[in-house]
Amino acid sequence: TTEIYTLSLHDALPISFGGLIAQGEEKAGQDLTKTSDNLFNIADFHDQINKDYASNQFVQFREGLSHGVPGKPAIGPDGNPVIGPDGKPMPDTGFLGTSGRDASDKRADALKSLEDFRTQAGKNLSPKQKISFDQETQRMYAMTESEFGAHADAQYKVFAGGVNNDAAQQSNRGIANNPNDQDAVNNHTADLINFRTQEAQIKFGNDPTILKQVQD
Repeated sequence: TTEIYTLSLHDALPISFGGLIAQGEEKAGQDLTKTSDNLFNIADFHDQINKDYASNQFVQFREGLSHGVPGKPAIGPDGNPVIGPDGKPMPDTGFLGTSGRDASDKRADALKSLEDFRTQAGKNLSPKQKISFDQETQRMYAMTESEFGAHADAQYKVFAGGVNNDAAQQSNRGIANNPNDQDAVNNHTADLINFRTQEAQIKFGNDPTILKQVQD
């Protein structure tokens, strides 16, 4: 009996040990696969984080350019802070805080600075990261370009309307100051009609019905 038991144990050991080795190898293989998957996911996560960081920088710059940077003073043409009536620096209101002709004059420079920053923010990204970054920021740039254009156009109309109104007032004064000079009255009247026509064009475009009403 002892001999049989010994032989049975002896025979069983390689079989059991081999099974344990096989199980261990199988688990090790599964762990390697899992590790490989994790490395792949980490690489994707790394791409996403780098892209998001660059995009966030672009968004932050865009917001400051559009609405101003909190705590930063407005800067005048001479490079110095703009001082308000109270003797304190005026706050930075960004491009969308510009008015009149100033908005039209600054539009191109504002958009160029945004595009330059976009190029700078994306220059260190990998090709894969940059594709996603470019798609995202080009869409935001297009929205900003449209927004800045609409603001500049609206403010230029305000500026043009003011200039035109001043000219019309000068024509009115010319008529009032020269009641006995028919040539002067005729010239100032013609100018006044022209300025009122331009006023209508500024407000309503080239609507022929409105223009005829003004000229009549």
